[in-house]
Amino acid sequence: MSTCTPNGKRNRRMNWRRILLTSALALFLVAFFAVASVYVFLSGLAPEENGEDNSGLKELPQPEPDARIHVLVMGIDADDVINGGGNSARSDTLFLVTFDPLTKESSVLFLPRDTRVDIPGRNEPEKLAHAHAYGGPERVIETVTNFLDVPIHYYARVDFSAFVGVIDVLGGVTLDVEEYMYYEDPTQNLYIDIPPGTHEMDGETALKFVRYRNGSDIDRIGRQKDFLRALFDEMLQIQTVTKIPALASKVTNHVDTNMPPARIISLSQFASSMSGDDLTIDLLPGRAGYLNGISYWFTDQEEIEELIEALVLGIRRPENEGISVAVYNGGGIPGAASDVARRLERLGYFIAEIGDAEDLGDDRYSQTRVEICPETDPFHGKHMVRVLNVIMSEGESAELYTIREGTIGVDGPVMLAIYVGEDYQGLAR
Repeated sequence: MSTCTPNGKRNRRMNWRRILLTSALALFLVAFFAVASVYVFLSGLAPEENGEDNSGLKELPQPEPDARIHVLVMGIDADDVINGGGNSARSDTLFLVTFDPLTKESSVLFLPRDTRVDIPGRNEPEKLAHAHAYGGPERVIETVTNFLDVPIHYYARVDFSAFVGVIDVLGGVTLDVEEYMYYEDPTQNLYIDIPPGTHEMDGETALKFVRYRNGSDIDRIGRQKDFLRALFDEMLQIQTVTKIPALASKVTNHVDTNMPPARIISLSQFASSMSGDDLTIDLLPGRAGYLNGISYWFTDQEEIEELIEALVLGIRRPENEGISVAVYNGGGIPGAASDVARRLERLGYFIAEIGDAEDLGDDRYSQTRVEICPETDPFHGKHMVRVLNVIMSEGESAELYTIREGTIGVDGPVMLAIYVGEDYQGLAR
């Protein structure tokens, strides 16, 4: 019987209206993170706490403890979304925002509106932006869930009306301009003249920054990312707290969400411990092209799965290589332990042993569980529970137990032992 390995180390590591909508979504982050002490704002953004849900939205899955939380943010080209405005409008911009309570990190994944996807109820693939017009937030959530194979826990719909006012309430945003930005469009009464250098931009100037369209789409997306990061950094300033009431008045009628106040509070507390380095922003991989004369964003499923695995699910293969795992069949399902081991090995884990749990008799494990050595960082056990819940799909949630005697009965040092229970449904996938 071997002793456990020492604690492993854990590393951390267009048109102008569409761009304006993207920026309005960033305003959602400001309102969202900073509202913990203003309950009137929270109740204005969330459903009534009497158990009634008037949105017509089907009940969404709730995140497990320590699991990543996924929020789908929709930019709607309409006014007053909280009172039903824009229910038949298309979504011009979509973000998938992910919060990780274990690593204290967050990510934003841009989902291009022209992404060619299967929309439930439609005969042929269409643009992702059309989903909202066909069935509101429920149809968008269903479409994105099927497309990315990621559970959506909450949604937020945002319109673009409050952009300039919110930036001014914040006192402006600091942005670096790398090259001269000059553009004129009298038809839109748009005149942009921003020299290179660091600028303290007020709302009007920031609006011009995000409206600027010169160069490739990659350049434009880069500016959007720069703006989001600058706005995020401004949001984290301590003086922002005193501006919450004014921010609330600017966005209350422009944000609609199914997130309850308690969750908003917990995530705002989560955000208070973050830094700009904890926020990752990325774009759904793909390429622009045409099909039957219609422009689309075409995606590669393998590239999407790799990005979702790292950015959204938090599975990082290089870090997993240092984690040694033993997998035991504790539920009597033929091939279950081998199947789990194969999936974990593909995710980078070192598999030390595969076999049947000893002396089970009739006492099988009804629920999959993870056991860790006392010397092992509990993070690895919690993270493994999360990984197993992804692998198990529709099975019950895995549980976490700590081995107290300090040893695991394996021929070699092991950090984690997994007992696959009767709830495992991976073989059915």
